Amino acid sequence: MSSDLYVSLFRDGETVPFPRAWVHDEFGAYVVGEGGSFLELRFPDGGESCLHVARDDRVDGVTIIRPCRSPELARGIMRLLMRSTVVVYGPDVRPVIGQAETRSHLSVGLVEALGEPLVAADPAEILTALFDGDR
Repeated sequence: MSSDLYVSLFRDGETVPFPRAWVHDEFGAYVVGEGGSFLELRFPDGGESCLHVARDDRVDGVTIIRPCRSPELARGIMRLLMRSTVVVYGPDVRPVIGQAETRSHLSVGLVEALGEPLVAADPAEILTALFDGDR
C-alpha cells in the first residue's frame, strides 16, 4: 500500500486531540529513529512504516506513512481504536473502527466520502480492510 493512512479521534462529528502518549504506548517499542514530528518504525518481520505525529502533548491525529502489513502495526492500530472513538482511514480505504459506538461520532462528510465504517474484531481484520478491502 502506498497511500497514507490517518488516525483520528472523533467526538460529535468533529476531530478532537488525543494524548501523544497513546502513540508511544502502542508503537514505542518499534521506534528506530525519531526526527522532529516523524517516528520511523521497524517491526520484527522487517516491515517498516513512519508515523507523522505532532510533538505536542495532545495531537490532532497521526499519519501512517508507508503502512506495512506487519501484525504489530495492526495490533497497535487496534489498541488505538479501542481507547476511544478513534478511526483509521485513507483516501481509498473505508473507515475502520474498533467499537460500534464510534460510528455515531464520525463526521457525516467522512462517511459520505469513504463509506460506512467496518467495526474490526481483531488486528487481522484491520490488515484485510486496509490492504485488501473493498469500498
